Amino acid sequence: MDKFNRSFKSPIKNDNNDADFIEIRPYLPDCWNDDKRMNVLFNPFRIREINPTGWDLKMNFWINLINKWCLFDRKVVFTIDELRQNFNRDERLPHLDCAKLVISHMKRQNKILFKDEIVNRKKCSKSNGSNLVNWTLNSLIVRPITSGWNWLSTKDDNSHSNDDKILPISHDYQLINVEAMQIFSQSIESFIKNIETTCMSYSKFINLVNKNVFIETKLNEISMDIVLMNLESENKLKIYDEAGYKIIKFGNNQQIKDSDITLVKLEMVKEILEKEATDLERKMETLNNEARAAIANGNRDKALLLLKRKKRLENRVKEKDLQIDNIEILCSELLETGSQKLMLKTFQMANDVLKKNSTKIEDN
Repeated sequence: MDKFNRSFKSPIKNDNNDADFIEIRPYLPDCWNDDKRMNVLFNPFRIREINPTGWDLKMNFWINLINKWCLFDRKVVFTIDELRQNFNRDERLPHLDCAKLVISHMKRQNKILFKDEIVNRKKCSKSNGSNLVNWTLNSLIVRPITSGWNWLSTKDDNSHSNDDKILPISHDYQLINVEAMQIFSQSIESFIKNIETTCMSYSKFINLVNKNVFIETKLNEISMDIVLMNLESENKLKIYDEAGYKIIKFGNNQQIKDSDITLVKLEMVKEILEKEATDLERKMETLNNEARAAIANGNRDKALLLLKRKKRLENRVKEKDLQIDNIEILCSELLETGSQKLMLKTFQMANDVLKKNSTKIEDN
């Protein structure tokens, strides 16, 4: 179970020369440099009944290699095209039919899911089928689609009659590696058990997870979305969309309250103000350097003008620092009193700032 709780760190990559390429992809097997062996593994599968043992060895080779690749590269979502490109060997790709049969076999064994299956699972988990709309969605749309794929995948599965059949999967169709999704999900679940704050913006949560769980190689956006959808379907967390802003809540009580939304929006406003203050300070430093250069060149008038601009920016930084202090006070008061009146006032203020944030402040 240790692999579920560790922080994910990538091995050190060695780019000294092409001979060290296995160092870049440490999951590649020893036989990767064996031309004869790899030629067999890259070619399409022969009929299984001709050599069942050899067929199984080749299939297991690819399944294990794909799982290792997805874990190492943090790739929960991938396509057949991406798979083939990743296993490029001396400018040769695994045969398309080889890759498609491996993916078809993994699908039949539920080691691969289609992205749509996770998305539909999330839709149905929103109310756990508790109302007529969701029951209809699940009964008439989601279940038939999933059942159709499962029927194609598992028809006559007790025998080996389907082993050589390739499912109608497009080479650019988005696939989910179940092992990678489950391992990353359990790693995130383990991490959030130790977080004191149980409600935050979606973007802040992702940054927090990537910083503390995946360390060197981050989950890309689509992989992170799928992992979080999976956690939501398992009732480990809840994702809310409030007026276009996504909020995540986890812990024992996942029901979001007005105070949660208000506090998260205040935190978002604080982050915006801090970023704006940092940008202004950077511009102040630039103006200060330009003023020094102007003085060195004997252009005192230009230096004076630059310093005046710097002073205006300095005043704006002070204003933003004061706003940040006020936000911290508001957060403390909301947590202590839970005042509905204060909450409504603060909520409106936060909304106003977030709306204005779409327009960048230009310096004169």
